[in-house]
Amino acid sequence: MRVQVREGDAGEAVLIKFDPDEGLEGFLEACRAKIGFRPAAVSVKGAKILDTSDLEDGDEVRCEREAPSSRKRAAEGEPDRDNQAGKSTAAATDAITIKVVQGDGTEVMFKVKRSTKIQKILRAHEQQAGVQPGSFRYTLDGDFLPDTRRDSDDTIEKWDMQDGDSIDAHVEQTGGGRQ
Repeated sequence: MRVQVREGDAGEAVLIKFDPDEGLEGFLEACRAKIGFRPAAVSVKGAKILDTSDLEDGDEVRCEREAPSSRKRAAEGEPDRDNQAGKSTAAATDAITIKVVQGDGTEVMFKVKRSTKIQKILRAHEQQAGVQPGSFRYTLDGDFLPDTRRDSDDTIEKWDMQDGDSIDAHVEQTGGGRQ
């Protein structure tokens, strides 16, 4: 099977050939051999890949690095060799990945700075989902996030969001009164 792989949302896609019978482990090793790192997570169109049967010939696969290893190196004062842009380690650890999960299990990943307004992520999710603003209500650990139809200065940092946190997207319901 042949698929295109790319690191996160950036970078150039690379063609990888692999045997689907070798399973996900075989696929991850083929990625490591071709792109230089073993992905911690892989997805197609925002859906996490759990098995090679989830892949089709020609798919474009998004590969995510394992974030904790970068933080560990930064904490130990070692340079972040995974950071290809050559930015300082402090700037590299400022970016985190936030996941928005819809009720149907669809996951969309956003790599953002801690200073990013939450509204920016939520509006980007609605745009990517192709829905009108306010079509979803969002929660973080059961607490409602600000409505996307109103401006808010709430940031990732203000809500103390960490790398890998999930925001749940619920379809906004209107009406419901009895007749």
